[in-house]
Amino acid sequence: MAELDKDRAVALLNRILEAELAGVVRYTHYSFLVFGHNRIPIVSWLREQATESLTHAQQAGEMITLLGAYPSLAIGPLLDSHQTDIAAVMNQAASGVLNFRGAQLNGGTADVQLAANNVVQFDITGLQYVLQ
Repeated sequence: MAELDKDRAVALLNRILEAELAGVVRYTHYSFLVFGHNRIPIVSWLREQATESLTHAQQAGEMITLLGAYPSLAIGPLLDSHQTDIAAVMNQAASGVLNFRGAQLNGGTADVQLAANNVVQFDITGLQYVLQ
């Protein structure tokens, strides 16, 4: 097994931490924008995603601390299109997941990369289910 490049791993984990914290805010915000007769299951799913993003952020932060580094206090981009229809909200959520996937695929050790890929794959699968 290759030796761990600690600085590179911490940098990637901090990017994951920041993206997941932004996800908490975005998914929570999106849940406020949903209205209509199908609101309850969609809001529930969005809030579950916010909770999951918080869990992922906590896991990344724990890994950073385990490596003896300092977790970032920054948060990823919070882009808002000011669109309130459900298609726009879900597309914006999907865009956030795909942007995160692109950012995290640009570096990292095999173990960190695998963990990040698993997080992204689960989020994409969930979005595909909700968008059906």
